[in-house]
Amino acid sequence: MYISFSMDSDFASEIQLPIEKRLLLEKGIEALVRSNQELLFLNDSALVDYLIFNDAAQEIPTLEATLALPIDEVDLVKALVAPVTTSSEAEEKDVKLFLKQFNRALPKRYRINGKETESSLDEEPAEFLPSEEPPSELHEKLKRPREKRSKLSVVIPLTLLVLLGFVTGGYFVIKHFASAEAKAGTYVSTTEATTSDEPVDKQIAKAIETEDPVKVGDQFPEQLALIANLLTQNQRFDDLEKFNERHPTPEGTFDLAFHNEDWKQVITLNDPQLTPERQAMLVYAYVQLGQMEEAEILNKTLKSDKLTEEIQRGWKVAAIKAIQKADFKEAERIQKKISDSDVKELIDVGKTCQEMIELYSKKKDNENKKIWQDRLAGLGKEFLDSGE
Repeated sequence: MYISFSMDSDFASEIQLPIEKRLLLEKGIEALVRSNQELLFLNDSALVDYLIFNDAAQEIPTLEATLALPIDEVDLVKALVAPVTTSSEAEEKDVKLFLKQFNRALPKRYRINGKETESSLDEEPAEFLPSEEPPSELHEKLKRPREKRSKLSVVIPLTLLVLLGFVTGGYFVIKHFASAEAKAGTYVSTTEATTSDEPVDKQIAKAIETEDPVKVGDQFPEQLALIANLLTQNQRFDDLEKFNERHPTPEGTFDLAFHNEDWKQVITLNDPQLTPERQAMLVYAYVQLGQMEEAEILNKTLKSDKLTEEIQRGWKVAAIKAIQKADFKEAERIQKKISDSDVKELIDVGKTCQEMIELYSKKKDNENKKIWQDRLAGLGKEFLDSGE
């Protein structure tokens, strides 16, 4: 089976959803899951029109409907077929045939195990041949008016969306959604042979709760990134360090570097899959290194308000440090960017301190000169110490 999507083209490019392209159902579902996650991250939503076809040459779609995103991932596939399963007009035999073919075309981890598909597997109705059109009755009964494509602003509960936060001491915390990425197929191999019907990611998640993650990595050598992400998600950094020694992964190395506040290593690692969460971590690392230009460029894509606040604070710190070194030209350059009242006042005070230093330097009064040098060097110290 095949699926195609259509929506506002500008917004589709933001979430990287292929539009007006007929995709294999498996590829289309994976693209839709990624877009759903991106919408959650962007704190936004959208209406996505979709068409489902039985084969690549089919002209009239079997199903034409609209889906409101974001949605709970476990319900995403069910929402796609809801117009069929909830229809009171569609013929039962057509519904069973559609669900059977749809389910069979899905990746295993997304297959529906509900009553609808169970009942459809009890019978063996004749399948559509590639050259045949689907029953016109099913299409007509399921066809819905095309709604105007629009980008909608919504407020998602903060418990689902907050990526960045602070704990005692100002330590920066990123919440990883490794399990969600695994479900979306980012890390899970679709060719992994298992002896259980349970998805591989769930098997691994259970295994690392009771077994040594290193041994689990030995058992699942193609799922090392997933294991590393699950350990990070559960804040098991001691286990992650041991695991990464035996099974090094770019993801594990990146997360350990961030946890250990090795900011230079964080920004120099090139291989990890830069999920939105790791992009946020990368931005924060640049801020900690005082490289705000790089942080601003990366945050243009993320559009994170929390990171914007961190970047603003980073600029303020840079301005204060410039003032303490009497580099007022640099401090004023930064002030033009951030228009901060504290920085403006500190620049004025700093210039006064510098005039006093120059005065006592001319008088060769080293004692008073030292007093004013210390005052200049201490300007803004309360702000730097408070972490505000």
